[in-house]
Amino acid sequence: MSSRQSTTIDVTREQGRPAPVVSLLLLQLVVSMALLSSCRQETVIDGATPLVVVDGNVLYWDDVEGLVPETASSEDSAHFVEEYVRTWAEEVLFYEKAKSNVSDAGLIDRLVEDYRKNLIINYYQNNLIEENADMLIPDDSVKSRYDGSRESYRLERPAAKGVFMKLRKGTPDIRTAKRLIGNDARRDELERLSLKQAAGYLYFRNQWMGLDAVGERSPFGERLETSQSINGLMQTEDSSYVYLLYVDSFLPKGSVMPYELAEDEIRESMRNEQKVAFIRSVKEDLYNSALERGRVKYPDRHE
Repeated sequence: MSSRQSTTIDVTREQGRPAPVVSLLLLQLVVSMALLSSCRQETVIDGATPLVVVDGNVLYWDDVEGLVPETASSEDSAHFVEEYVRTWAEEVLFYEKAKSNVSDAGLIDRLVEDYRKNLIINYYQNNLIEENADMLIPDDSVKSRYDGSRESYRLERPAAKGVFMKLRKGTPDIRTAKRLIGNDARRDELERLSLKQAAGYLYFRNQWMGLDAVGERSPFGERLETSQSINGLMQTEDSSYVYLLYVDSFLPKGSVMPYELAEDEIRESMRNEQKVAFIRSVKEDLYNSALERGRVKYPDRHE
């Protein structure tokens, strides 16, 4: 039975059954898992339909049917399954060829065992951290770390305090927006205008913000990246929009990072240090306990 024939018959028989949409990544994963597990060795189990047999390795319709895209037509479904089966067969053959040409099978076994050991350790370690480690970092500890080494925290992108607005060309309130955007006493008026007219609006006069967000929403990106000093109103436009950026304070790339921008980075670094210290203490306790109970011995040492 050719793969094309069995594929066409089975897809037609099952095409009325909905199946989940599958991503390419999942498809590749399933192929790999099917290969590594060598599938099932019998050609029929409880009436299961084999699609292809390669050197005793069997791919069944049950392994494939749930991968067929839900929106695919009958013809597309058949093509999908045919390609999947062909890929699976090629992977089986390539794997068998690779096995026969590996000169050091023992090395592969050791690498697999090392990988398995690391997976188990990491899984257990993460569970320990979640269950036992207090990862709360006091604010004063974070601030103290920053004050002691602020020169080491540098901006990778410019930062500023200000207001950004994006207005469609031809909007009658552009002139009003330009008049209001730098006047914080009239912020309420500006925000009412933004609700009615703006296609984009960011207010950050009271906090430092990385200007990536502005650069992604406007043509200002290159100018912001290369400028050493900006103050006041900037304006530019494209074929559809007018962009306004009012800058109160500006820090170019490479400047010392303000504390409010460095805080999360410092806290995460301290949290990682805490995790490492916690796992280190667990390992030391295990070792000392095993040493006391005679589970760890050094035959060449003389007490």
